[in-house]
Amino acid sequence: MEDRHRPRWLSPAAIVAGVLWAAHGVFELGRPWGEVSRFDPAVGYGVITDAALFRIYGLPGPPALLLTGVVVFVLASHVTAGRPARAARWLAVASSVLGAAAVGGVAIPFEPPFEAGMVFGRLLVSAAALTLGGAAWRRSWALPGPSLAAAGALGLLVLAARVGVNALESLPRAAAIAVVVAFGAAWVVSGWQLRR
Repeated sequence: MEDRHRPRWLSPAAIVAGVLWAAHGVFELGRPWGEVSRFDPAVGYGVITDAALFRIYGLPGPPALLLTGVVVFVLASHVTAGRPARAARWLAVASSVLGAAAVGGVAIPFEPPFEAGMVFGRLLVSAAALTLGGAAWRRSWALPGPSLAAAGALGLLVLAARVGVNALESLPRAAAIAVVVAFGAAWVVSGWQLRR
């Protein structure tokens, strides 16, 4: 199961995506300049109260999601493999579609497509990275298996961190931000290991 020739842009794309994920975590969970929406029970979702700030906070997330989806898709396409690579490709494509929805949510600005795109897209791209990284690690492919698997696992933990902060109010924001920054750092490490 040897790796075929990979494009040179994959390494910088993964590194940029990791930096964008870390920035997204600080903005998404830290809200350094204040809140941008409030939940309205009459409509059942968050209503944007500051469109400009919502766009600033939302700016790094969709590109990070799109870049990581593309990186996983291309990596999965460059290994001669069966189910794990195929599954990772499909998950990466689905995450990129959700990333496009998140872009629309930032552009409009409208919170439901942004939140749905980012939450479910991150979940799918994390599952794709975990699947591909785990398979690469077990099968000794020429991929950064451990760091991809770590990125996938940390991405899945981000969902739990968001629930801990927002719904249960049991996790300090700083701890949740640290999980998202670690997720971004795992992508930076993966990108660094993809260098030639």
